[in-house]
Amino acid sequence: MSRPAPTRSRRVAVLAALAATALAPAAPVGAARIGHAIPSCLRGTWREVGEVETISYEGRPLTLRGDAGRTLTFSAAGREVASYAHATALRGVVGGRPYVVRLRGSIVYTVAVHKNTLDFLSTRPESLRVTETFAGHDVHLVAPTSTPPVTFTCSARRLVQAGGGYRGTFVRVG
Repeated sequence: MSRPAPTRSRRVAVLAALAATALAPAAPVGAARIGHAIPSCLRGTWREVGEVETISYEGRPLTLRGDAGRTLTFSAAGREVASYAHATALRGVVGGRPYVVRLRGSIVYTVAVHKNTLDFLSTRPESLRVTETFAGHDVHLVAPTSTPPVTFTCSARRLVQAGGGYRGTFVRVG
């Protein structure tokens, strides 16, 4: 039995599930987290080498993979720029049919760090465009203006972010 194309509410759920890919609503950040310095291991530019995210779709897990090539640039002042100019699509399978989310453009954040958590204090979608393709139909989605926190570990050469079923691995490029 084939599944219908995702409804608007399912699309919203998919965007919410893409939280750690920089695309979902967030809870407010407490004042205690504002102003924490960006650690030196985060500062610079990172290129994503792989992402795996599992979301719930019609009560079943849907695993999305991709986003390789997305770059994140962190400044000491707490600015992060995520660029999708060279990112691959996120891909999964729903009912035997391909499900694809493509992101293009960039998004700018004001961020703060508390221990190993990266908080997104403000989000500006800039030129970000999100396109969902299912059963041969494209739907253009509105980029959200807030993002939930993610945990991270970083070293001089590697960054891993995780949260809400998402795990992204990055290598330093600058």
